[in-house]
Amino acid sequence: MQPRVLLDGLAMPESPRWHDGRLWFSNWGTREIVAVDLDGNGEVVGEGPDGLGWATNWLPDGRLLVTGPELVRVEPDGSRVRHADLSHISPLGWSEITVDGRGNVYVNTINFDFAEFNEVLTSGRAPGKIALVTPDGEAREVADELAFPNGMASTRQVQAAKRNVKKAQQTARRKRTIAKLPESTRSELGKQAARGRERGGQAGRALEDRNRQQLYEIAKDENIPGRSKMGKWDLIRAIRKAR
Repeated sequence: MQPRVLLDGLAMPESPRWHDGRLWFSNWGTREIVAVDLDGNGEVVGEGPDGLGWATNWLPDGRLLVTGPELVRVEPDGSRVRHADLSHISPLGWSEITVDGRGNVYVNTINFDFAEFNEVLTSGRAPGKIALVTPDGEAREVADELAFPNGMASTRQVQAAKRNVKKAQQTARRKRTIAKLPESTRSELGKQAARGRERGGQAGRALEDRNRQQLYEIAKDENIPGRSKMGKWDLIRAIRKAR
């Protein structure tokens, strides 16, 4: 499986979430909530707060939650309301968020002014907290004395993620089987292997001998538009056309 670039030109992408067939993330510094599909089609789908450290997640009914100075809920009509008052737990804003299948919302806070970052971490203090907001709106502190709380997941979410990774790996292995590739692709792979043997295993300079990442870098140098969405052979055709 070859990694590829889906989107570039981002400010500071953080807190990725897979939701409704797309990867959603917070683009810190731009106030953008961005979603991108596996073909690299990106879309700004919402607005986040100013600054850094905020994240998104969803209630079981599909409504979006956004952290920041407050925990905010986006209603179906697009209006925004405070989901729960957390000021009695910390007045310094909220960062990462996870939601379980029952609708319990967990959010965390570093619980100090970020301008004091070095001072707090070198002092040995651990002011961070985690708060729970139940489906009936009750908000309470459930953990404290955390140095710098960050990404969170429930035990069930971790278990589900491991199952999904294993399933994806099994699927990828099945799809990578050469016998399942189109005949034209198998023929081309054979030709590439023959050229490799003729070179004694040394990397060649022909475009066909490069992997997709190497071709992507060449396309980037050639300033070829749409390169992040192209496969290997599309990149080869585009590079040759540009030259």
